[in-house]
Amino acid sequence: NLDVVLPKDAANLSVTAKTGAGNVTVEVGSGYAGSNIISAGSGAGNVVVSIPGDIAARIHAATGWGKVLMDPRFSQTDKDTYQSSDFDRAVDKIEITAKSGAGNVSVNSM
Repeated sequence: NLDVVLPKDAANLSVTAKTGAGNVTVEVGSGYAGSNIISAGSGAGNVVVSIPGDIAARIHAATGWGKVLMDPRFSQTDKDTYQSSDFDRAVDKIEITAKSGAGNVSVNSM
């Protein structure tokens, strides 16, 4: 398993958290600035990403055999993409890719 807690008040981060068979949990801190990229994935485990409710985000979420469980504040824009209503006009935002081959993918607001 892989648990990642990202710092508060970060800017322009690019983070990758992946494992072959364990669960991956990423907790995003508050106060992000600029464009930030987070990639979380597992071959056979669950992937959970928690982000503050005030951060604009676009999420690419996919799973082979599990379910995608998306926070209701994100609207689905195509098959595997969801985003907050303020993403396109936000200066400070996060782009998240969350994938699992055989587990669930969950994105929630804190």
